[in-house]
Amino acid sequence: MIIDRIETLDRRRKKIFADGEFAFALYLGEIRQLGLEEGGELAEELYQKILREIIFKRARERAVYWLKCSARTEEELRRKLRDNSYPPAAVDYVIDLLKQYRYIDDEEYARNFIEVHASGKSRAELAALLSRKGISRECVSRLMEENPVDEEAQIRRILEKRRFHPEEADQKETARQTAYLMRKGFSYDTVRRVLSETFVR
Repeated sequence: MIIDRIETLDRRRKKIFADGEFAFALYLGEIRQLGLEEGGELAEELYQKILREIIFKRARERAVYWLKCSARTEEELRRKLRDNSYPPAAVDYVIDLLKQYRYIDDEEYARNFIEVHASGKSRAELAALLSRKGISRECVSRLMEENPVDEEAQIRRILEKRRFHPEEADQKETARQTAYLMRKGFSYDTVRRVLSETFVR
């Protein structure tokens, strides 16, 4: 492989591109020590050694550190590794390793997320949040079937927190609360059922 270009990543690191593709990011001292320069050759053996002994190890350590700070889904971790300039080979290696040792488990993450947030969010809102985290809608639907979300009870809690009492509210305020709940993912029919009840202070 030929090193096409070397780009500055930050004050301490640079990105190495070889044969038209991003290879990896290294610290300035590592680049000097390895003798890497634009237009120079990057032998396959050296390339694999850099991945194995530097990049894979560094990516693994960073991923474990992030997981210690907060649980993450596979997609969130992939995204974070990519954003921190780790090449695809390193990302795949780390994800496979962490899944093998169950450091990441999307289904368990989704189950815990639903349990923690179910009291204040609709099924649709939970599904949307988990989808952004890379959890499939099929997985979310199955978990919600196993642990049904009582949306009517959720709406009551939300309205009580907002100090809204249907029997005391005018049409304009009722419409405002209905719109708010629908924006949070509750269906119109479910909202109307709850709003038709008489709330007792």
